[in-house]
Amino acid sequence: MNEAVSPTWTDGRPVAVLAVFGFAVLGAIFVQRAWVWWLPLFLLAQLLAVATSVATGWPATFVRNNSIFQILVAALAPLGIAVAIVGSVEWVRNRTHSVAAAAACAGALVVAVTLAWLPRTIVANAASTAVFARGLSDDATFIAANAGPGDLAVAYHLSGPNLRDRLSNFDDVAPGVRVIDEAREGSNVVTDLDRWVDADTTTIWCLIPFEAGPDATAASCRPLAPDWSPVAVTTGERATIVELQRAR
Repeated sequence: MNEAVSPTWTDGRPVAVLAVFGFAVLGAIFVQRAWVWWLPLFLLAQLLAVATSVATGWPATFVRNNSIFQILVAALAPLGIAVAIVGSVEWVRNRTHSVAAAAACAGALVVAVTLAWLPRTIVANAASTAVFARGLSDDATFIAANAGPGDLAVAYHLSGPNLRDRLSNFDDVAPGVRVIDEAREGSNVVTDLDRWVDADTTTIWCLIPFEAGPDATAASCRPLAPDWSPVAVTTGERATIVELQRAR
């Protein structure tokens, strides 16, 4: 199992922290001048995230799940970089009256910002199978290659989009394979898997991402009917794949 590599904007580097903060301030000034409703809308959006957290237990912090609420802030630093580069290029062009000098300035600034601000974990993230669900599609391909007609495929812990896409949008999948998604159907997929099993179903495939944790993995993919038993447990790139078969 590969551990997740968490990308950050700064990697804890003081210069990068100051640079991101400075660019964010510049972006905020630019947005506030162009759109006076920016700050009120951001505050209202953050209050909405907090209210949702109180009502449902959803995280209210700056995580990617809340990007719909917090994009107004998350975009400030990149916007500030763009404003700084464009302003500097215009200043050079106005002073030198040279397009070539302005282009050289733009190129130098882009390179400088990239080297100073680019996270050091970018290479590790690009090669990792543990970031943003990378690897789940390969694990879903394992199910696609082995599932038979009429089998039931069960996606746990947000693996539904990967499994549904692989089993629904490709021609190399056996006909009639059904996909059940825990994220859509709720906890019944864990506690009452039998309700999704037809009389003609002979095999169940379960895709359980590592992030679900050992307790949830142990509790998942367990029909209550005694005629089901696991015949194979495969450790994939990003998930545990369980194959259950009905006794005949």
